[in-house]
Amino acid sequence: INAEYMGAEAVRLNAQATADGLAVVANTVATCPGSAEAMQLRVAHQYLESFGKIAKETNTLVVPSNMGDPSGMIAQALAVYKSISRPTSEKPSPPKLET
Repeated sequence: INAEYMGAEAVRLNAQATADGLAVVANTVATCPGSAEAMQLRVAHQYLESFGKIAKETNTLVVPSNMGDPSGMIAQALAVYKSISRPTSEKPSPPKLET
């Protein structure tokens, strides 16, 4: 039972740390000029890195139809980012983890 409790506590602490980190990033993006553009660039970079990693690690690959067009892939990644980055007034508040 103690090991199960410790496992559950580790999951809770990890979730809280993730939530706290996301809150810091969201606050920075909302208040610092240029930070939204930096976030978009980082998302696009990670999007392209992920495809490279998948190609190296597996022998099955699902790719977007515009794989030969990196600028199109970046535009697609940014479109996804923009669709999920609505103003906070339009989003429901995330639940607070209870301790």
